[in-house]
Amino acid sequence: MKSIRGEMGIGTLIIFISLLFVAAIAAGVLIQSTQTLQEKAHTTGKQTKSQVSTALMINEMTLEKESNGDYRTIKAIAKLAPGSESITLDDLILTISSYDGSVSLDYSENGTLTPGQEGYYSQGDQEISTAIGIWQELEAGQINSAAWNPLNSVDYDLDGTADSVRFCWGGASPCAAPYRDGRHIAFNLSSDPTNLIYVQMTSDGVTPINSICNIGGAQPINTDANVGPYGRVIITGTVCQTCCYVGFGAGYDPDVYYRLHETNLTEDLDGDGNSSDFMYATSTTMVLNFSNGSVFTIPLGVDISTAGQTIEIEQILGNPSGYIGKLEISGTTALDRVLDLGMEITVAPKTYAGAFVVDYLQHGQNSRVGVISYGDVVQFYLQAPRSMQEDDLIMFTLIPKNGMPTRIETTTKSVMNTDVVSIYP
Repeated sequence: MKSIRGEMGIGTLIIFISLLFVAAIAAGVLIQSTQTLQEKAHTTGKQTKSQVSTALMINEMTLEKESNGDYRTIKAIAKLAPGSESITLDDLILTISSYDGSVSLDYSENGTLTPGQEGYYSQGDQEISTAIGIWQELEAGQINSAAWNPLNSVDYDLDGTADSVRFCWGGASPCAAPYRDGRHIAFNLSSDPTNLIYVQMTSDGVTPINSICNIGGAQPINTDANVGPYGRVIITGTVCQTCCYVGFGAGYDPDVYYRLHETNLTEDLDGDGNSSDFMYATSTTMVLNFSNGSVFTIPLGVDISTAGQTIEIEQILGNPSGYIGKLEISGTTALDRVLDLGMEITVAPKTYAGAFVVDYLQHGQNSRVGVISYGDVVQFYLQAPRSMQEDDLIMFTLIPKNGMPTRIETTTKSVMNTDVVSIYP
């Protein structure tokens, strides 16, 4: 019989060891891949759980009237949903919308709990809801105490009839007794002649002048005052102190202007934190005056001294590389010297943005500023993009960076006659 013997040479041994080595490497790669996949699955599961469970719950929302009478301040009380992880406010996207506008707000950690650039605010379109009249100068004549002096081109109350003005002095004056001191003028508006509007004249905007009728010599006058809610009167120059009138004559020539319906801009377009921006009209231009010193004069293309003027304007405020907003005017004037309420006048900001602030009503165990943690109860302060009206739509959205969005869609009350109106639930 033949015997069979296996090959046991060096070559065979090398091949066998190589197979073991390759198998070991393959096993290590497989184990490592399994561990990596397991870790990724764990991380993904954790993130998914966080994404699904992390959310805010809105308990209550109110709409409040601001000092100018607009319903714009919104306060929302919120806390974390059960099982939710902490939410960093800097990572929170907050939007507030109405049917015709939307604004995205950023968190302001150091903002005050008041509306404005130092607190919470939003920049949206401002639709001008007051008539804007033009400047008129008293070019001749005087404001004396003997009779009512007609303002031939000034119609403060927009009733189609010119108003009148009178210097208050003497016992026979129709001015009320406290104003017959030679320091006041009275305006008689044709729509309500029984209720006179009094303006005290000053030498520096604050200090009352000496009585014009008592002391000899001239004195400076610098008055810029409201004529009720209808407009302003501006008197600058030097007046005769024994003449008992304000006007032209005897070498004294003060400038007397009547500014009708100057309109304050609620949106801080120049972004300087000052809300004293305003706009007014001349017979051929619209002037926007900003608190940072910028003044934009926009030609109207027509003379509004007479009614029936059609205006269509869409004008950038600034230049394309550095503009701050836009002015739009559309319509036909119905009154002389006035852009009346039938005109559509809108001032739009460059960007629709703003800021919200948060007040901690209750602190949880791990509470810290800038983060909503479990146990915290917070109140959001924000502004709507415009003044909200009755039966108006409000959409409120909170979107955390990691988490589920919270959306509230609600409608304002049919009657809003209180300073604070509940809008949710």
